[in-house]
Amino acid sequence: MSLKKDDLKDLIGFKLHIDEYESKMGKDEDIITISFKVKYKDPAKDLVNYLEKGYEWVLDADVSTGSVSDGGFVVFIESARRPSLAKNIMGLISDLKSLTNNDPDEYLFKYKGETKYAPLTLDNFNNKVPNSPREYRRRNKTEELGAMLNAAGVKNKPQPPVLDPELAEFVNLSKR
Repeated sequence: MSLKKDDLKDLIGFKLHIDEYESKMGKDEDIITISFKVKYKDPAKDLVNYLEKGYEWVLDADVSTGSVSDGGFVVFIESARRPSLAKNIMGLISDLKSLTNNDPDEYLFKYKGETKYAPLTLDNFNNKVPNSPREYRRRNKTEELGAMLNAAGVKNKPQPPVLDPELAEFVNLSKR
């Protein structure tokens, strides 16, 4: 496939998905996954090759084996979950501008479980995405606990109402 510079304008999608997929390389708390769409398979493969060779922070990159519903292909990136990741991604987006002419300010992203996209900025990324294993565990602790309880068949038991201390004393006295 021979593409001209003008054909590259919307080759790479403007929407990034963070941690939507599980890591192949390790624990999700240690490895972050980034995914986005590319219109054609050959450019997606070329991009994967470029990512793996051109960015030392990229541990692995891959392209989906088949196309998604709109005919595009998903590119996956795996990287260590580190505070420097937001700057690395912003650098990548800036580098892609020379290939695609896509304005870096037009990119959006969403973190797993979110329904709305946010503008891809350093501040937004750092506020929404856990950038260390410890932060990932802290943010996901409640979610994981709920999943474990559901898997074990434990239902959330209704909590008794909290009584006013004077009323509680009265109820305790009346039980005697």
